[in-house]
Amino acid sequence: MKTKDRILFFLEKNKGHYVSGSKLAESLGISRNAVWKNIKQLESDGYCIEAKTNLGYRLVETSDKLTLSAIKSGLENTYQKLPVHVFDSIDSTNRYAKELANNQITHGTIVVADEQTNGKGRYGKTFESPASSGMYISFVLDPSLIDLNNISLVTLYTAVCVQQTIHEATGISLSIKWVNDLYYHDKKVCGILTEAITNVENSEVKSLVVGIGLNISTVHHNFSTEVRKIASSLFEKSGQTINRNELTTLFINNFLAGLSSIDEDRLIKLYDSFLMWKNEKVNVIRGNQVSSGIVRGIATNGNLVLEDSVGEIHTFNSGEIQIKK
Repeated sequence: MKTKDRILFFLEKNKGHYVSGSKLAESLGISRNAVWKNIKQLESDGYCIEAKTNLGYRLVETSDKLTLSAIKSGLENTYQKLPVHVFDSIDSTNRYAKELANNQITHGTIVVADEQTNGKGRYGKTFESPASSGMYISFVLDPSLIDLNNISLVTLYTAVCVQQTIHEATGISLSIKWVNDLYYHDKKVCGILTEAITNVENSEVKSLVVGIGLNISTVHHNFSTEVRKIASSLFEKSGQTINRNELTTLFINNFLAGLSSIDEDRLIKLYDSFLMWKNEKVNVIRGNQVSSGIVRGIATNGNLVLEDSVGEIHTFNSGEIQIKK
């Protein structure tokens, strides 16, 4: 770890409190002049650091820059040794995570970015990911270490984890639009993309990459004209704020902790309780075919359950279909 990163880690641990230059120098085994030089470097990198005579330095509590040290400092001890990759900007966290997965990377490896320039969505769509306003994160997972008989339920598990983490951190209750989107005030604020890396010889799934894009404070004009019609963010209307490093680490801790002990029956019930448009009429579109009916819930395998106009029950898997009101 570079000296400036060690200083940043120390300041993150004492965020909001002053740490003297002499204490930093002594703790890190460097000179006070080296401390000063590295503090200046951190400031030029965009970190908000206050300096006061006889008090020292402090990282401003409202500082919201995503950093490796801040994320690491908030992780549970169990996950401290996991590889965490943090980028100011990247084309796609899922793309990078898939590259890592092809090299048999550690289960639970994490990729985080402040901005995605070509974020991935389902059906080849782009997930717009403006800088400094969201949580864009991907995990590399070993299916054999996930407590699920039906591995396709990973997306449902992720959606429930996002819903519960947001409620825990902010009190906001999101609805889940089957199968992989979360909505707030009828606008999309989060998308999930689960991708499988398979063994060419036997088609066995050797790794999963789960990507989550969450709009936290993204303002209307930072979305494209088309996306503005359907998307929003958690705090666009309220102007409320939350520290993105703290929200990211809370989500990582919650997500990884639950993977090894998933109760599938409870997962389905929870997902069903958060389901958007339940008992309302929708159109299910598959290619040129449109099926209309009342959303009745989720089947045990994660399929959508729809009741048509004559009372017959139909189920739909999460293939190439869309749901619209």
